[in-house]
Amino acid sequence: MQSSDNLNSQLAYELKTSFINKNSETLLADFRSFITHYLGFGNFIYRDKGGSQIAVAKSLKEFEELLTTIPEESLLYHARKDHFSLWLMAKGRNTGGPRSSNPAKVTDFKDPMSLRQYLINESSISVTNRNIGKVIPYEEFRHY
Repeated sequence: MQSSDNLNSQLAYELKTSFINKNSETLLADFRSFITHYLGFGNFIYRDKGGSQIAVAKSLKEFEELLTTIPEESLLYHARKDHFSLWLMAKGRNTGGPRSSNPAKVTDFKDPMSLRQYLINESSISVTNRNIGKVIPYEEFRHY
């Protein structure tokens, strides 16, 4: 919620939403912070259910790599709050399936491992789609 009347901050609190005062001296920074943290344009910060930071993904590749190792508790915490779908949409990926406007929900999966695999696949598709038409540096892979 944004308003030039600071008294509306209480209403925003009651509605469990954020508030930006239009007369704030830090208005630009407040908007930048809102866009980064609430619209998914910053790094993805993996947290536990208490909100403590576990890991940070700065790219889709890091996001995918961390998905394989984060605790199940963190996986479910972020999935229930739609953090994954928000972040992936900000990166240009729809997580609700083909031509869907609804993000996938935790209840759509039989267990946390199915959810984890789905998110890894979605992230992998995003990386592949972003690389279409680009020349990607060759990285030699050797078996020893």
